[in-house]
Amino acid sequence: MVGAANHLIIPLLGKFKGELSARYHLAPMAAETSSGLKPKLWVSRLIEVREQMGRVQGPAFCDACGEIARALVYEEAIITRLLAVQEKSPEVIAREVNLMEEFGISRSFRRGSTSTARSRGVEDKHVDLINRWRKFEQARGRWPTLAMRDHYSDLEILIPELVKYSQAL
Repeated sequence: MVGAANHLIIPLLGKFKGELSARYHLAPMAAETSSGLKPKLWVSRLIEVREQMGRVQGPAFCDACGEIARALVYEEAIITRLLAVQEKSPEVIAREVNLMEEFGISRSFRRGSTSTARSRGVEDKHVDLINRWRKFEQARGRWPTLAMRDHYSDLEILIPELVKYSQAL
């Protein structure tokens, strides 16, 4: 994780075989979002915990062998916490909301963040810009078809635009 006081940069998946540059898997994020979420604080804490465990390389969310953990591993813990919020604060999560349907791991976090960002007025160009890494993931090591502007865009110059997405969350 690197970043200035107002943002951080998180490597999403690392470098894929055959990929010419890992820059498409770097996600600049606001240090704090407009709703008060503090990604920089929580990523820093995650790094500290992993360092205390002796893990300074590899995936942040992994099993005891250091292999990437499947998202379903976390589903019960997430749903249990959301259920507690729903029971204590139905004004935050209404009682009629089916938590597994709306927040289960089968529902993509990317889908939720994209929907939230768009509902908060983030322009489509910023949504597309932050989700650009998906094109590289789907290409599986091959160079994806991109617009020329995407080939020649410099991540460092784009940081202010990329941070607009997470800032709205």
